[in-house]
Amino acid sequence: MAIEESLSAFRRDTDLVCRTLGCILGVRERASAENAVLDKLQKNGSFWTDYEHLALTTVIIGLGRIFDSQKNAHCVQRLQDEIKSDLKHFGKSALTARKRALTSNADDWLSKYIEGVHEFDANDLKAVSNEIGRAEALWKKCKPMRDRVFAHDQAQTRDARTKIFTAITYDDIIAVSQVLTNLANALFEAEQNGRQPQFGHDIEMAAMHHGRDVANTLIDQLG
Repeated sequence: MAIEESLSAFRRDTDLVCRTLGCILGVRERASAENAVLDKLQKNGSFWTDYEHLALTTVIIGLGRIFDSQKNAHCVQRLQDEIKSDLKHFGKSALTARKRALTSNADDWLSKYIEGVHEFDANDLKAVSNEIGRAEALWKKCKPMRDRVFAHDQAQTRDARTKIFTAITYDDIIAVSQVLTNLANALFEAEQNGRQPQFGHDIEMAAMHHGRDVANTLIDQLG
């Protein structure tokens, strides 16, 4: 089903962005706090410069994929349209079928479980749409880095290029990644567990923590 592919692509791209971002931040944070780590990076300066550039490129290009405007591309707008046209994907019948496919003892508990789940409705779609709009607004600040540096090496003065990098901080990238994580989690819970999407508080970014674990491994491998 198209909606299943879009949901999977959205989670995949969001996780990749957050893991990679977590790795960058993990190294930077440890280098700021530990002189021994800073010394390692300085001894391996070319490697770390290249790695951070490649990782940041992955993050920005990954976000660009999520907010792509091409109609044939997996992106949040396409996902929103598919949810709107296929609300039954989040209904009790579809959830029952998914649960039955995952367990051999569904007859023992599934009927009672399904009675208590929430069926995704127009109000939930509006909440999801609002959260997508919030993510898009945050992305607009970061988008010039994608459009003018990483996706297209635009001919521009050094000052113009510097202004792009100084106008966008890691906090800006974290902010949009957090909203996307909130969305991905809410849609997963609605699809797999019949829970009503709830926004207004940020959930833990598990993928970013995994990225920090990778950062620790990377640091340990440096001579």
